[in-house]
Amino acid sequence: MNLDADNYMLKKDIQLINEAAEQKLPIHQWSGVFGDGSHGRIGLPRNMFFKIGGYDEYMLPMGAQDSDLIRRIEALNIKILRGQGPAQKAVQNRMMDKIQETTHKKQILPKRAYDKMNDINKKLSEARLALDGPIRKDGFMTYTGKLNGQSVKIDGLNQLSKL
Repeated sequence: MNLDADNYMLKKDIQLINEAAEQKLPIHQWSGVFGDGSHGRIGLPRNMFFKIGGYDEYMLPMGAQDSDLIRRIEALNIKILRGQGPAQKAVQNRMMDKIQETTHKKQILPKRAYDKMNDINKKLSEARLALDGPIRKDGFMTYTGKLNGQSVKIDGLNQLSKL
């Protein structure tokens, strides 16, 4: 279950997630209102998540990965359990703060930047779905860095290798 740090999880929410897990179905627990912090509440069986290639991390931030993941699940004709919005609303963050954090720019019109990111991401998602299909083979990013003093590479499937 993907849950952003500014979301709450109450007993009612957990019951809904358990219902989806028992049926081995993905769940999208969204209020239907973009921008309220609930659109990314997506859960699916681990093997299904990895089979379809997880989130496409090549997309720009702020929710596009969520929409793309849902589109790809639907393209495979997999039933998604549609849950009501969360029992308690997410902590609301100012759009200006989100945009500045994402773009690292102080002088920017948040609505224009957000709309531009969404437009780019929607076109990318549609193009990849049309050209590549719903399965992503390259959506997971690879990271390199130090672990216990040794240089390592971690691929998107959490496979660790020494460099």
